[in-house]
Amino acid sequence: MSQQVEAILQQIESLDETDRLALEERLQEISETEWKQETESARVVARQQGIDQQSIDEAIDNLRYGA
Repeated sequence: MSQQVEAILQQIESLDETDRLALEERLQEISETEWKQETESARVVARQQGIDQQSIDEAIDNLRYGA
């Protein structure tokens, strides 16, 4: 682990509970925003390749139950 990461972790550990909860909340918001952006990008790529929910469902059924 880098020294920068260690320093950040030490700072986090020194936060009071209120600040730590606020940090956790903010990190969750950032993660959620990134996840939404990535899923939308994946949907766009899937649509461009002609992949829809029906084709996904069929592929899963084929994997589970055989063709």
